Formats: sequence, C-alpha cells, structure tokens
Amino acid sequence: MNSPITLKRAVRVEGWRVTGTIAVAAKREWEPALLKLAVQRGSVTPDDIVGELLGGRSGVARRLLEICARLRLLAEQGRGVWVPTEAGKETARTGVVLVPERGTWTLWGASDPLLATAIVAVSPWREPSAFDERGKGARRSIQALPPWLTQAMGKRIDLLGGEHRVIRIDELGEAARGEPVDTHASLHATLSVTSARTRLQLAGTLDEIDVAADALPPAVSYDETWSELLHHTGLERQWDRHRRALWVAFAETSEAERGDMTRALRVERPELGGLGRFDDMVVGPVPIRPWSRDDAAAWGEWRLAQGMKDYLSDDALTAAWRTAVAPFEDIAPVCPSRSELAARARGQDRPPPNYWRLQAPADWPVPGRAGR
Repeated sequence: MNSPITLKRAVRVEGWRVTGTIAVAAKREWEPALLKLAVQRGSVTPDDIVGELLGGRSGVARRLLEICARLRLLAEQGRGVWVPTEAGKETARTGVVLVPERGTWTLWGASDPLLATAIVAVSPWREPSAFDERGKGARRSIQALPPWLTQAMGKRIDLLGGEHRVIRIDELGEAARGEPVDTHASLHATLSVTSARTRLQLAGTLDEIDVAADALPPAVSYDETWSELLHHTGLERQWDRHRRALWVAFAETSEAERGDMTRALRVERPELGGLGRFDDMVVGPVPIRPWSRDDAAAWGEWRLAQGMKDYLSDDALTAAWRTAVAPFEDIAPVCPSRSELAARARGQDRPPPNYWRLQAPADWPVPGRAGR
C-alpha cells in the first residue's frame, strides 16, 4: 500500500506587538565574501583580507572585521585572528546577512508541534499617534510574552510569509512584554506523507500577510504514520504487513470494493504521537483481501458472476474462475461445480442470464462445451 497520506488541521495563530531588536536579511556584498574566505581558511587576519579581497586597503579590512563581529558573524580567537561563528558559516553558505533593526514589530506565531519554529511571520508596526487613537476608546493590554515567542530568541528563523523571510530575534526588552493583537488570522497546515518524502504546507492570511509556503516537516516516516492510523482505527489485527493489504469480510464490502479489491479508508480525528489531532481524513486506495477461505469463496463467485458475459464451457469456466480469484489465489478454494454455481445463481424468481450461461452447457452439451 503506497497511497499518499494527507492530514490537515487549522493552526491557532497568535499575533503580538513588541518593541525590540530583530535582525532581518539584507543584501550585502563584502560580508559574505569575507565569511567565505574565513570558512575556507578556518580563520582570517586583516592581512588575509587585504591580500585576498581588498588589494591593499587595510583600513577597509579592519572596518569589515568590526562589522562582521558586530553582526555576530566573526569572533576574535586571538590577537588579530578571527574565526567564523555558526551564523557566519551560514552567511558563507547562503549569502544572507542578518542586520539588527530596533523598532516595534508584530510577530505572528503558534505553539503547534507541527512547526519546527513557532514564528510564522514578522512585520514592522508604526505606533499610532495620539490623534489616530483619539475617540477609538481602545485599551492597551500589555502582557508577558508567551513561551513560544521568548524561546525563539537568538535563533535564525525562516519565515513563511511577509516582507521578511529570514530573521533573528535579538532582544525583546528586559521585561519581555508585549501587546496581543486582536485580529482575524487564519492558518491551515497540510502534512503529506508518502514513501518518498514528507511535506508540510501552510496557507492562510495574517491580517494583510498572505501565507502559502512549505515549512520544515516533522521527522515522520510513511510506515510509522500508517501504523498509527491503523492503531487509531483499531485495524492493526487486520493489516497484512507482508502483502500490505487489509483483511476484510466479504459481507462488509461494497460492490466497488469487491471489484477493485481496494477501499477508501475513512479515519475520524486521527492523532499522531507528538503531533496532535487532525481533521477527519480518507486514505486510499488501500488494497484489501478476503478475511477467510469462506470469504474468498464468496468473493470469487461474486467476481465470476460480474465477469460472465457468455455461455461457458468447462475449460472457459475454469479459466474465468482463475481470473476471478487471481488477487487472492493463495487462499481461494477450487472452482465450485457447475451445478453448485447454477443453483446459487438460480434464485427464487425468474432465472437471471447468468443462470442460463452456467446451466445451458450442461443441458445441451455440444463439442467443446461438455457439462460437468
């Protein structure tokens, strides 16, 4: 069974206005070049920079070192020797420089186990003037910031929406307090799990910010996810791990399932360990097999009847039976006798066409159509 597993749910998003310092991505030329040199060599000195990058401009070299140290990209190892920090190595790899900006910001995020980083988007916010606030009767509510926000400080964060796509929260004031945003935010997560990969997509709106992006997915495998869904539905005992199919009783199948040998499995409010609950979902097509030999016999006769379009000689009947039970031939019984099949097809009312397709060759045997 390799059908994709798609789980969805709404993500409860909060918005907070804070005053602090946030480092945002900026396009720079010299700092990434210096960091690449530092990563290649393991460390750099002013002489290295002058010789490799600046062609003798020692004053500019010292200035570049000071800027990189202030941006937390280099750390002085010894007198005149500088080594790249983890942030510096990231800058060398990506070319992205995070430049601190102090101001008032709106931060959007969620305490959701699906998200590797709680912060979803950031936008600068202009404090309204007293004139703008006049007559609105607004009461400002300054509160302690939630843990999901304070715990994100100091980390490089890839955002999912808004003008800034990469940030680092450097400082939120000593009190770490802010104002919750009273607004309408809507965000939905879609976790898609296949045997090849796992993908997490988020989509929605945060005020005027549109979100439609891939996020870092949780480390879950296809087999683990499928096992948890089976456990949730109570179908573990019916799952054939070797054949990757679900054992089911013939009487509990629909006509479409009997023909296709698959089922669309509905799962209500599935829950994955450590990731929480999701909306009702359907997984399919899931291969199915007869639960017992009796189920295989009933299934085979049903599939034989569905495929019967003409009178069947003994050889043709045997071949048609093999085709009918091919998906489960390892547990299928031998083909019932023509008389048994005809008796069951006869019914109580006017005989259907399949009865005559089975009975006629026995009533009027002809060469190649001898009855049994």
